[in-house]
This record gives sequence, structure tokens and C-alpha cells, in this order.
Amino acid sequence: MQQLNVVFVLVAFCMGAVDCARHRGLRRFRLPEDTPVNDENQLATQVVHLYKDLNCTGNSSSFISSANAFMKEFQPYIHDLKSVKLCGKGSFFFFNSPEMRELSTLGHVTRCGPSISKSLDECTCEDIPWAARPIVESMSHYQTVFLATLSGQQSYYLMRAKTLYHTLKQ
Repeated sequence: MQQLNVVFVLVAFCMGAVDCARHRGLRRFRLPEDTPVNDENQLATQVVHLYKDLNCTGNSSSFISSANAFMKEFQPYIHDLKSVKLCGKGSFFFFNSPEMRELSTLGHVTRCGPSISKSLDECTCEDIPWAARPIVESMSHYQTVFLATLSGQQSYYLMRAKTLYHTLKQ
């Protein structure tokens, strides 16, 4: 029994020593002077403001992520979303299902292209089409990432903000 206790003490000591060595190694890590991400190549962010009035007037709520009935702040806009203000660079989609299924997409607002600023101070306001207003049940906004130029046509692909990351090779 005493040998078993000695083994436990030795194992605990070794685990502590390995953990301490790992933390010392992490403290020595430094960021490089010239990091690979800068203001020009960082991924764009978006903020969307939802309104119950047309022309982005009246009170609003802002969102930086997807939302449906499970998010309390989004509940007032279910079946009563009249306009949206999208700030930054990306696309905003609204759906007639809480699950945000592709086939339930009602419409979108997009701010993308090389001339659009990533600044959250620059925004676009659009009214939701009248037929979609009473059936909106969820929303999401995405980053728009420029991936390729083929035969003079720009191809854009959407990726879910803060969920899916790609390394782009030029």
C-alpha cells in the first residue's frame, strides 16, 4: 500500500513539473514584429441594426451574430422586421424558418466588392420587401471573401462569420 502511495506522489509531481515547463515555454513565445494580418488583409466584420420602422428609423437593436427566436433581443422582430442597416463589409440574410435553411431564404442585403470599406462606420439601409415582413423568423450575416477572378468575372463566396476560416493562397 505504501508503494502505491509513493507511485501516486511521483506521478503527481511529474505532472506538475511537465505542466510548469509547458507554461514557461508559452511565456517565452512572442508575436513577430511583422504579423501576417494587417488592416488591409484582415477579415471584415459586420454589425446589423434591425428596425420595426421603414427607412431605418425609430429604435433598433444591433447584432454581431446570427439570431432567431432563442435570442431574446431578436424576438420583437419576428414577423415584424421592416428595415435593416448593415455596417461593415459582408451580407445579411433573412429567413422564414428559425433553422436558417437555404431554401427558406427570403432575401439579403449585401455590402461587398473592392470599393466597399470594411469600416463599421459605413452602412447601407434597406427596407425588407413588404411580402417578407410578416414571415421573417431568423437572420444571419456573413463575411464575403474574394477568392478568385476568372475571365474578368469576380467570384464571391460567402462564409459564416467567425465560424469558418480559410487560408487563401494568392
